[in-house]
Amino acid sequence: MIYREIEKKVTGNSLLLRSSENESGYEIKMFLENRPEGFLNCTLRYVNGEEFYVYDVTGMESLSEYYEHRTLSIKDIMNIFNDLSAAFSALEEYLLSQEYLRIEPVNIFYDLSGRKYHMCFFPKEKRDLGLTMEELADFMIQRTDYRDEEAIRYAYDFYKGVVSGVYSIPKINPGKSSVPEYDEVRTYVSPIPDKETNDPGSPGGRSVSFSMIFCSIVLLGFIALFTSALFFSPDELSLLLERTDVLVSITLTSALCAIIPFLKKEGYEQTGEAKP
Repeated sequence: MIYREIEKKVTGNSLLLRSSENESGYEIKMFLENRPEGFLNCTLRYVNGEEFYVYDVTGMESLSEYYEHRTLSIKDIMNIFNDLSAAFSALEEYLLSQEYLRIEPVNIFYDLSGRKYHMCFFPKEKRDLGLTMEELADFMIQRTDYRDEEAIRYAYDFYKGVVSGVYSIPKINPGKSSVPEYDEVRTYVSPIPDKETNDPGSPGGRSVSFSMIFCSIVLLGFIALFTSALFFSPDELSLLLERTDVLVSITLTSALCAIIPFLKKEGYEQTGEAKP
């Protein structure tokens, strides 16, 4: 359980965090002594035997506060991602656990003068990185300027990745419509568009082709019978129709005449050349 408070004084503003957890790993000393760039500066304060982490947020506003009545443009999203990516790199450099990274919108602070986003590292209580990232991604989806198509695309791609368990930060190149790049290797699967129903390779396309072949066979069969009626007398025609081998021959000939054009068309569409 984390206690959180914003302390406002004449000398400046501070974010106070205190945890009921009693963790005492090397991360505390490593973070306080090295003060990695891109994070809020932190000092310790003891009040009545309780330990508080005091972060200097003078001249800053939290992400949730700053964008309460504003929307995120592609430039804003790009800056957030860049600063967040730099924070992850700093964690790796100093061997600090990502589970101590507090990047909920209330704990990311925007420096109004330096125009940079500062992350909060609280080495007293761990939190699942996925939950933290999902909270940030959900905030970005809600605050994105929906008139900015590029901003929507990147915010949604980030959200989609987070909810599927991919915690990578996109590298944004404004103005480009290509698939977003990421600061670490990940598998990006582009959605495969549905084929049209008249595509011979699709199930719907095959059903259409078979229906046309069947109708062609029936039509050619009637044409064959009509042509036979012109050259034979009624008695001769009746005798021919009684013979099974004649009917089979007419049917097979009609079927072959109907199928060949479709086979050639399908072979051309698949290879670029008609099948011999």
